[in-house]
Amino acid sequence: MSSSSLAAGAAEAGGRLLPIWLVKEYYWCPVSAYLRLVGWAERPTASMLLGSESVPRGRIVELLEERHRLRELLWEHPVASRRLGLQGRADLVALTVDGGLVVVEAKLPRLSRRRLWGRDRRLAVQLAAYAVAAEETLGAPLEAAYLYSVEGDRLVEVRVSPRLRRLVEHAARELHGMLERGEPPGRANVPRWRCRLCSYRGVCPHGRG
Repeated sequence: MSSSSLAAGAAEAGGRLLPIWLVKEYYWCPVSAYLRLVGWAERPTASMLLGSESVPRGRIVELLEERHRLRELLWEHPVASRRLGLQGRADLVALTVDGGLVVVEAKLPRLSRRRLWGRDRRLAVQLAAYAVAAEETLGAPLEAAYLYSVEGDRLVEVRVSPRLRRLVEHAARELHGMLERGEPPGRANVPRWRCRLCSYRGVCPHGRG
């Protein structure tokens, strides 16, 4: 998708900047993303309740310094992409001596690269969305992006490839489209086990549970 059509999509939705966490939700289930977009309440998950005080900042910095020469640390830093119509707060954006950015998002469960391209792909796309927004906000190129597993006490590097950036753009376009239309997608091709776990199953227009 071209930059001009992405910008047009955001403009048609009233120029509203949507929260980046909706990108992750979209790749879990687009209907769930829509219901959260329009304000349906949902019980918070353990990952959602992971507060900044629970993130071991010193440990994250220690692990990063093994890989990068850090110049400045921006914790809970607001980032936005007006091109995509997305905004959020990255857990950490680190500026490096070489003039690049390192973006880190903390997650509660253990993580692996294999699962990030399967069951947990939505976490990789969310991280990529923060990275794209950080590049646009700070005007510097991305040097690296990591998910930090609190339970596993490790950094898992995610290569923010052109393909991953396209997934971010697709989610942004679809989220703004749903907001503009005022309705969820016509179908939700998600595994049935996700429907059984979903707190929206009682109001889901597709009636799977």
